[in-house]
Amino acid sequence: MRVFLGICLCIILAGGIVIVVDDGDGAGTASPRSDSSSQTAAEVDETLVQESRTLPEESMPPMPVVPLEPAPVPNPEPEPEPEPESEPEPTEAKTPKRSIVERIDDRSIRLGGKYILRGNGTERDPYTISWELLASARSTIDAAKGELDPPAHIELLDGAWVRLDGYYSSPLLEETVDEVLLTLNRWDGCCIGLPPTPFDCIETGLRKPINMRSRHLVRFGTVTGRMKVRPFAIGNWLMGLYQLEDATLDMGST
Repeated sequence: MRVFLGICLCIILAGGIVIVVDDGDGAGTASPRSDSSSQTAAEVDETLVQESRTLPEESMPPMPVVPLEPAPVPNPEPEPEPEPESEPEPTEAKTPKRSIVERIDDRSIRLGGKYILRGNGTERDPYTISWELLASARSTIDAAKGELDPPAHIELLDGAWVRLDGYYSSPLLEETVDEVLLTLNRWDGCCIGLPPTPFDCIETGLRKPINMRSRHLVRFGTVTGRMKVRPFAIGNWLMGLYQLEDATLDMGST
């Protein structure tokens, strides 16, 4: 049984690989069994190729032609029309404010519409000023509020030569001094009289030293010098305001 099955298997395998063909002259050629099927497929492909070559061109449907739309052309934006130039508005003439200095005559002026000064403010012809004028700085100066700007008519005195009568004293314990304090009220510089405020005293630097031997005396005189307006505060307290430099002192009676 096993021998029979082996023979059948050999025949099957041999029949699928080689078939011996006798061409009559005793020579045999071996050809694969699958040649007939492969040749048939080749012939079919060749036939299809030939038929496709023989088809008329008219039988092929034309390719549809899609018209191309023109690219949209952007519309140029119209240029804005130039705005008409506006005519400048007419400016009203400013009404000049009343001047703080009014000339009365060749040697007299009025400050702030109230205070009259004699002289021209020079060393040869200084202004003769009053304590009332100096005290008017209270209207704008308040050290507690941080306001130290003097009024405009007081600022005009800065740098001018002035003359003023008053009481003078020195807090220094020296016989000869070159600085005195000119005050509105009587004060000996220590204990007698009324101590001054920054609005009614002037720190005066003298051109020449003077003799101050006696103490606790009330002295009166006329001081001439160059005015300086210098507000000076420490914290909320005004410590100084007016100064005179290069001053001369005309002593009066004691």
